Amino acid sequence: MAGLFIMLGVTATLAIILNNFFDIKIAVLIAGMVFFAWHRYNLRKSTIGLFHSNLFAYNKAITAGMSKEDAIYFMVKTRYPEVSSSELLGVLFKIENVLTEITPIIEKRFTEPDKELKMFLCALFCYENKLPFNMFTTRLQNKYISQIEKEYKRTII
Repeated sequence: MAGLFIMLGVTATLAIILNNFFDIKIAVLIAGMVFFAWHRYNLRKSTIGLFHSNLFAYNKAITAGMSKEDAIYFMVKTRYPEVSSSELLGVLFKIENVLTEITPIIEKRFTEPDKELKMFLCALFCYENKLPFNMFTTRLQNKYISQIEKEYKRTII
């Protein structure tokens, strides 16, 4: 949330500076376009970063010889390092509930290998954003699925 206020502050400062060169309406319009582009860029990078960091942690665990289940536990533990083991099991249970809800929507849209891992990442994304996957438009669902697939290829393969 602090990032949003920083973005708004920079945008307001930009509008004030541009006001010296342009009419106020044009200055506000340019600053608004910069804010929108900056926001979209940060949103995309944070989403891809979430998928990448989770897949990196999973790959590290698999490379160390852990089973797939233990690697998923390790991946979630890296997301919540301050949480106790019992609380982490609660988080995993909630993510599994989300996964159960979204499986009919996404099951056929992910590809092998590691289809279950990709579906789990999707559920983790929904859990962390506190949004049900079916709230997203089909276009947005496909975008997130595509991002997970691309990051999987970049990180794991």
